[in-house]
Amino acid sequence: METYLEINLENLKKNVKNLKSLLKAETKFLAVVKSNAYGHGLVECAQAASQAGANWFGVVYLEEAMSLRKAGIVKPILIIKSVSALEARQAANQDISVPIISLSQAHEIADIAFDKPLKVHLKIDTGLNRLGMENSEIEEAVKVLKSNTNIIIEGIYSHLASVEEGDMDYTDFQIKNFRDSIKIVEGLGYKDLVKHLAATSGTLLKPEAHFDMVRCGIGLYGLWPSADSKEAFGKDDFLLPVMSYKTSIDQIKEVKAGEKIGYGCVYEAEHDMTIGIIPVGYYEGIDRGLGDMGEVLVGGVRCPIIGRVCMNLAIIELKAESSKLKAGQEVTIIGQDGQEEITADELADLLGTINYEVVTRIPECVERKFV
Repeated sequence: METYLEINLENLKKNVKNLKSLLKAETKFLAVVKSNAYGHGLVECAQAASQAGANWFGVVYLEEAMSLRKAGIVKPILIIKSVSALEARQAANQDISVPIISLSQAHEIADIAFDKPLKVHLKIDTGLNRLGMENSEIEEAVKVLKSNTNIIIEGIYSHLASVEEGDMDYTDFQIKNFRDSIKIVEGLGYKDLVKHLAATSGTLLKPEAHFDMVRCGIGLYGLWPSADSKEAFGKDDFLLPVMSYKTSIDQIKEVKAGEKIGYGCVYEAEHDMTIGIIPVGYYEGIDRGLGDMGEVLVGGVRCPIIGRVCMNLAIIELKAESSKLKAGQEVTIIGQDGQEEITADELADLLGTINYEVVTRIPECVERKFV
């Protein structure tokens, strides 16, 4: 039986163009394709984003950046997570930019003898209290990096903490801190650095956070950073969904009222029912918490997931007319079937999590079909 993700690259391209329409002509667009493009497929999504006008790419692992280079992507790539000394040397050889997140890392990187110039971006902590340097460390870090003539300080960036929750006071506080950081670096003679702060929410809601470049991740894939950001932006159709998740029924069974279904005998049929067994479970990204709570679509009808989700199987109650159903029938886990639709946001709400987690947890063993 077939299980796959359908990735609509045309919708991804439209999302890139829509997001870019919010920017000034000179503002660069970095497409964040980390974590297998948020579960959508690294290389194919990067290529589509590039065709739609993405200027840069953001990843978290050197291996991701190398995969993009091997696929023929020559546009700038920034690793946005800290790198080791060995990774920095490999990045330099492939013209891949890396972050400097601390003064101690600046010292470590500056001690390396590079065969080719290494481009670095200074990561500043403006209030998220995650990775990044304090303003008080910038001057010494720049001095240390300048001691190595094969290191090029290319950019400076930070990350916003709560723009997607609509906390504009704290966002303004971070923007001010970032402007202060820029002044420090410019005072040291670096006036042409690529300055970037906004991710998808900042791109949508805070034009003054755009600077020289924005970094859009979740929005590329037609998903909103939060319900608050979607409401604040006010145009529901601005971002188009890119992923659909499909499988099919392995087997259909008739169950009598009172019979137990699934592991632990936790589910008891309240009435005679027709059930379907589908070949996906928590290994394939169907969270165990969806048992007795989630739904799938079969023939345009919502069908509940019943009992416990297994590692590689789940059980559903078939609500469509049973005489029309058979093994091999298509099942939609995420996406639209007829007039009904199940979204990553719906699943996230049921699970008490975010849409990011729903899509990134679908493993690479599930085939991606690109359309």
